Amino acid sequence: MSVGKAEIEKYMTFMGIDSFPSFEQESYQINTSNDYCYAARAEYDSNTKTHKLLLPENIEIPIYLLYHELTHILDMEVLAIGSLYYDNCLTGYMEYHASQVELLYMMGAKTVNSKNEK
Repeated sequence: MSVGKAEIEKYMTFMGIDSFPSFEQESYQINTSNDYCYAARAEYDSNTKTHKLLLPENIEIPIYLLYHELTHILDMEVLAIGSLYYDNCLTGYMEYHASQVELLYMMGAKTVNSKNEK
């Protein structure tokens, strides 16, 4: 799987943002025989202030998981200060926020600011 400009533009629309940080993509083979494995992962290097999105090439990941990982990239760009200690302390908040975005998308929200109408 590769993330292109169209997917990033859809994510930006969903999030209500005008720009998205640059990031490198790397693919890998996922070992599905493990009890637990990452389907996708975002990494941030505090020293170089660069982002990397790791995506499996042997399985298709759902869009909501992609949005989860893109939210990690966005949050690190906005919140990271380059201190490894500080940046690592963001983990709890970032996991909570990325899970919120993922759940909103899974529930059919058109944007993160959508009202749930019944």
